[in-house]
Amino acid sequence: MSGSERSLRAVNPALASALYDPESMKDFKGRIDRLLQGLRESPASPDKVGTDRVERTQFGGGGGAWAEASGLFTAYGNVITQLEKLSQLLADCMEGMGIAVVASKDGFENLDDDIRRRMMAINARTEKHYDPKRDPVAREKAEKEAEKQGQPATPPQGGDTAGGNGGLDE
Repeated sequence: MSGSERSLRAVNPALASALYDPESMKDFKGRIDRLLQGLRESPASPDKVGTDRVERTQFGGGGGAWAEASGLFTAYGNVITQLEKLSQLLADCMEGMGIAVVASKDGFENLDDDIRRRMMAINARTEKHYDPKRDPVAREKAEKEAEKQGQPATPPQGGDTAGGNGGLDE
């Protein structure tokens, strides 16, 4: 750490923490790479999560004779599908963080075209699964914007339509 960096840390620790430190970034990228490798080798890998799916008949009452078994099998299928998506998003997130570490040093424009394309593919897959209704930051932003415009800060929840249209646009 240089003398000017020490001085900056003493005066403004928040700003100093934003300084690029090649050693800490290298360590961070190494940890990300190890986590990603561990995920890819584990049963939670995007390639492995759904490979040993249970068949419908294993829930009992083959042929749809037992309604509860059908419901359980449907729920099981939904959970496996969501776990596959989660595993892929987690792998993408870790890989994207690794690329971002490199880009923070060299700049995005200096990345190889194939790495840039990979980052854009990760971004596109992630955005496909993004739901702003589940994002507390986006929700807070929307509430502040609504307040500025004199609208109610939060729409009615849970089907409560008293005094409104249940949150539906007219």
